[in-house]
Amino acid sequence: MTKIGRKQKELFAMYYSKGHSSREIGTIMNISRMTVLRYTACLPHPNMKKQAGAPKKLTARLENKIVRNFETGRLRNCTDAKKHLSGTFGQEVSIETIRLLLVKSGMKSYVKTKKPRLLPHHKKGKQAFVKYINTLPETI
Repeated sequence: MTKIGRKQKELFAMYYSKGHSSREIGTIMNISRMTVLRYTACLPHPNMKKQAGAPKKLTARLENKIVRNFETGRLRNCTDAKKHLSGTFGQEVSIETIRLLLVKSGMKSYVKTKKPRLLPHHKKGKQAFVKYINTLPETI
């Protein structure tokens, strides 16, 4: 294994940050391409940016578990998933985070339509209709 000195490392980092290929750096510095590749593995990539924003709340493992539970039918909606995560793993996550995770994994979401509330006069009307239907003669 070829070792390079401190000055060569600084020179190497400069060439690498300018975007030279490993072959070009090897020919300029007179070292093998494999040595260059070994040293580039230790350096951060010059075009790589830091991830912006807050860190993720869910790990990849938890994300996979949530998606799998939805696919198998163990979880029916995002509220169930939120309760499951807080109870089982102690992880507090918003419903919107879970919804975005499901959309990212290819699932579609919808809002369940609400049924109208049955008031007492609705129930009386329903009972009267049933009594009326029962009084009619059967025609078969």
